[in-house]
Amino acid sequence: EAGRLAGLWHAAGVLSDGLLRAQTASTLRRVYAPKVHGAWGLQLACAAAPLDACVLFSSIASLIGGGGQSNYGAANGCLDSLGVCRRQRGQAASSVQWGPWADVGMAASSSVNARIQASGMGLIGLEQGATAFRAALLPGAPALLSLVVLSWGKFLSFMPAVPPLLQGFSSHRRPFAAVGDASERRVVTLEMIMESLESTIGTGVDADAPLMEAGLDSLGAVELGNQLQQESGMTLPSTLIFDYPTARQLAGYFKEEADKANGTGDAAVGDGLAPKAAVNLEAQVNACGVSIMLPHGMNSAAMVRHMSASSGDVIAEVPPERWSLEGAEQLGELIGRRVRHGGFVHAAEMFDNARFSVSPAEAAAMDPQQRLLMEYGYEAFHGAGLDKAALNNTLTGIFVGIAQQDWSDVVKNSTMGRSVYAATGASLSIAAGRISFVLGLQGPCCSYDTACSAALAANHAALRALQLNECSSALMIGVGTVLMPGVGITFATAGMTSAKGH
Repeated sequence: EAGRLAGLWHAAGVLSDGLLRAQTASTLRRVYAPKVHGAWGLQLACAAAPLDACVLFSSIASLIGGGGQSNYGAANGCLDSLGVCRRQRGQAASSVQWGPWADVGMAASSSVNARIQASGMGLIGLEQGATAFRAALLPGAPALLSLVVLSWGKFLSFMPAVPPLLQGFSSHRRPFAAVGDASERRVVTLEMIMESLESTIGTGVDADAPLMEAGLDSLGAVELGNQLQQESGMTLPSTLIFDYPTARQLAGYFKEEADKANGTGDAAVGDGLAPKAAVNLEAQVNACGVSIMLPHGMNSAAMVRHMSASSGDVIAEVPPERWSLEGAEQLGELIGRRVRHGGFVHAAEMFDNARFSVSPAEAAAMDPQQRLLMEYGYEAFHGAGLDKAALNNTLTGIFVGIAQQDWSDVVKNSTMGRSVYAATGASLSIAAGRISFVLGLQGPCCSYDTACSAALAANHAALRALQLNECSSALMIGVGTVLMPGVGITFATAGMTSAKGH
């Protein structure tokens, strides 16, 4: 029948490898876009077409996984499900879980081919692939087919344990490479690591260059890890290459392990020092309590999600309680328009000073940012189930992101500006100390002023303090209020703000 769409082949795909904890929405979208969304778009376009054949190019990663390929395996799993779904609807479909091909595809380069074969996985030749493809087109072909060339003895020997799916082939498995005791371990130097990298990647690499950016993919990371395990005689974590992403960092890891084995590292027996608390820079940190005060009266995560989902707008003209817009035209038409808008929180001037044992005189001279920090910081602790009694005398850290300093200009010509409390009331360094003092906290206490990134810097510091065991819990809080037009005028003059307020 002329002009009729009779067959559909979907073979699109890209990689974005990385450990599960390093996967982001961006890496998932990159892999899912051609593989899943592309296939689903074709499905919608051809749903009513009586196709004679539909072959979906899936991957063996969907069946047995692949190092650093959780996103790719999941995307191909979606493709397999689409093939099964079409079959259940009485439509033609076969999803083929391909292994690596020898001459075409993602594994076609010679360096990748060598690494794949070293792992015990063979390469599909064009004739083998064509035969499997023809089988997928047969009327009685199953919805799912797999084609992969494996040397079971070598492939399974790299696994500490055979997964249930492959138990039927466990008799072919060679003994897992035994790791020697501490006396049999060998020092792995930077030079040895550089040689292994060159043989794996096929070219020289700078010792401080991120390996994944220098050409090392997930298969190469597995191969490099196996080489280093053989050279060191140590049992190495499967995430080693991701945890220590440069050659120099890898060398540092092996030196540290060698020092520990030789009794010359931290907390060695007989050094007269107390053992250090374990440090884990990859330790997971949980957010237990949250408090929010954002423009337009948003004070909960649910309100933020709703505002975002509904494309709401929190930008408005400057409220009269902040400053008057009269005379803005004198700055010039363009600058005058730029200083009229902003995102302003409601009731920033309100403060329950008695709750925090702050006198009315001190509260009047205190920057509203300091007041907000105390109120919303304590609210976050409450959200975590902690009150003042539970927090008192604990090793809890306070990390504040804060940048605006225009409170001094607000009060400089008033009695508050001449108060004995004026010096501390407008100081950024005092802001974090307010919370620690009121709650009796004994952990680290810091204010970070890095302009727009202040809260981000404070968040990083809080995370590291927890991972380094410098505190048992931490409050990360950011605050920023604009009380005078000066900053806005400066930004507007520099062309850094929008005339429309957005």
